[in-house]
Amino acid sequence: MKTYCYAPGHRLFICFSACLVLTLLLGACGGISLPGQSETPTPGRTNTPTTVTSVPMPPTQTDCPAGGSARAAVMAPLALGNHPTLIYSMNEYQNYQPTFGLLKRYDLTSRHTVEIIKSPGGITFAQVSADGQWVLFAASTPNTSGLTKLQLIRLDGQGLQTLFCSRDIAIQSLQWSPDQKTVAFAISDNGQENLSLLTLSTGQLRNALTAPASDGFVVRSWLDTTHLFLTDIQHGIPSQRLFLLDLNKGTGQHMSDLTVLVKQPFGDFDSDGTRLYVNYGLCGQGGCNPPGEITVQPVTGGTQTTIFKSHNYDTATVRAMTTHSVLVVIRNDRASNANADMSHNGLWKMNSDGTGMTRLTTEATFQVSKLNETSQSSWSNVSRDAKLYVLQTLIYQGTVETISLAYGSLGGGTPTTFATASHGSQLSIGGWTTG
Repeated sequence: MKTYCYAPGHRLFICFSACLVLTLLLGACGGISLPGQSETPTPGRTNTPTTVTSVPMPPTQTDCPAGGSARAAVMAPLALGNHPTLIYSMNEYQNYQPTFGLLKRYDLTSRHTVEIIKSPGGITFAQVSADGQWVLFAASTPNTSGLTKLQLIRLDGQGLQTLFCSRDIAIQSLQWSPDQKTVAFAISDNGQENLSLLTLSTGQLRNALTAPASDGFVVRSWLDTTHLFLTDIQHGIPSQRLFLLDLNKGTGQHMSDLTVLVKQPFGDFDSDGTRLYVNYGLCGQGGCNPPGEITVQPVTGGTQTTIFKSHNYDTATVRAMTTHSVLVVIRNDRASNANADMSHNGLWKMNSDGTGMTRLTTEATFQVSKLNETSQSSWSNVSRDAKLYVLQTLIYQGTVETISLAYGSLGGGTPTTFATASHGSQLSIGGWTTG
C-alpha cells in the first residue's frame, strides 16, 4: 500500500499530512481583541456574508458505498456565530499504530475546545468548507485492512456520512472545489495513478486523469472550478514539475495533456487566483539551507519576476494571504551545517511585490514552523477577516517530538498556543471558520 504526504519545504513522507479553494458564504470573524488591521481578502478565496438558518440534518449513511461507486452528500445549512474558530485534527498513536482520530473546534473568544467527532483509526486531510459549515476528511481503519473512508461532517457534529471508500490503496490527496460541488482525490489502481472527481450532489465519479505509477502526482489545490494544480512525486528530493490540469478538456486525460508551469526543482508554490508564487528554496533530506528565492508570474504561465532572494536564509513555504500580501516561512537547519544562521527562522509576512518584510514569529532551538499542510485556501491559514494566522510548530528534544498549534495577530505580537501533542500523537490544522 502506498501513501504520500506533502509537507511544504520537506518533500513527501508516509501519511499525507497537503487544497481547497472555495467561494465563502460566512460573515466576518470577530469577538477577540488582538492588534492588527484587517486586510482585503483574496478574491474568490474568501467569504461573502449571508444569512443562514440552521436546519436539522436528515439521515445519513456511514457504511461504504458499493465497490467503485460513491454516494451523494446530504447537506443541510448550519447557522454560525461570529467568534473566530479553528478546526484541527488529532491522531492518537500507540506502538506507532493509530488508535483513534479526533476532529475538534477551538473558539478563540471563549477559549473552549469542543470535540466534533472521535473516529477509530486516524483522520487525515481535514479541510474546512468554503461556507465554514462542514469538514471533509479521510478516515483510516485501526487495522491492516487498508480501508480508507472519504467522510463529511457538519461543524456541530451532525450528519457524519461516508461518500467513498478505498479498500486497498489509501486516498493520497484530496481537495474540494471553489464552488463546493466537487471533490478531487487521487488513488492508485493496478499500477496507475488516477485523479477522480466526485460530484457531491449526485455521487457521480469521473476519472479526470490517468498516469503510470512512475509518473505519480499530488493533487495540491484548485485554481478555479475547472482547473487544478498538481505536482509530481519525487522521493526525498524537491518536486521537479508544477502542472495545471484543465478539466474543460474532458475526462480521461494523461500527463501530456497538462500545462507545465514550472520545469525545475522548487520547494513550494501558491496562487491568489491571478498570480502564481513559486518558492525555490530547496529543503530536502539535508535540511533547509540557503539560498532562498520566491518568484511571481501569471497564474497560467509566463515570465517570472523575483520578489524575494536571500543568500543567507532559506525559504520553506509561501502562501498567498490576501490580494496584496503573502506569508513566508524562513528556515535554516543545522542538520548539514553546524554553523547555520537560525536567527531569522520563523513566520514572516510581506507585500506581494516583496516589500514590507515583517516578522511574526521567532523559532526556538530545535523548533520547526509549518503552515497548513493539506489545504492552500486562504482560510486554511488566515482567519475569515484576514486578521489572524494559525501555525503548527514541532519541537525536537532528544527522542521526544512535541507538536503545538498556535494562533497570532497578523499585526504582530506573541502567538497563543491552544493545542499540544507528543509521544507520537499528531496534530494538524484544518482551517478557520466562525462559531
